[in-house]
Amino acid sequence: MKLQKIIPLCFFFLFGIASTLACSCAYPLSPEKEFERADYIFEGTVLSINSPATFVQSTADPAEVTFSVHTGWKGNLSEKMIIQTARSDVSCGYPFVVDSTYIVYAFGDHKQTYLCSRTTIIAAADADLHFLGEGNITLSKSSLMLPKKLINFNIFIAVVLGSFFVIILSLFRKHPQ
Repeated sequence: MKLQKIIPLCFFFLFGIASTLACSCAYPLSPEKEFERADYIFEGTVLSINSPATFVQSTADPAEVTFSVHTGWKGNLSEKMIIQTARSDVSCGYPFVVDSTYIVYAFGDHKQTYLCSRTTIIAAADADLHFLGEGNITLSKSSLMLPKKLINFNIFIAVVLGSFFVIILSLFRKHPQ
């Protein structure tokens, strides 16, 4: 009798929880409210999407999306911008497509956007474009800047790998075969 109660409970934990962990968005904010909240707002075309390969991967790992910016409304924008989003829409990452044009609302120092923001493909952005009007930000021609955290991580990996190779080489020199 206990087995009949345990089996449905196991199914709930195995299959029920997985569906509750997916991205779930409340009703989207108005363009006015999202304008107040966002740190960067621009229209741009996706040039590339880079999802760094790691040994252990998660749908929440960041993907870097490089844009050619056409028009800007808010933030310190340049002609090319890198923004971050989660690797998968399951983790609220925005499903960008290369060569497609979007209105992007990004947040914070790492210029992050997500599925639940008003970021959208340009063809579906009528309400946003009506509110935003003509872009009024001059785009700088500065080079693409990687987030400082990513640069520090790459330096750390380079130092660790370099140290590893120095140790291996010193072991081979001390103990020739």
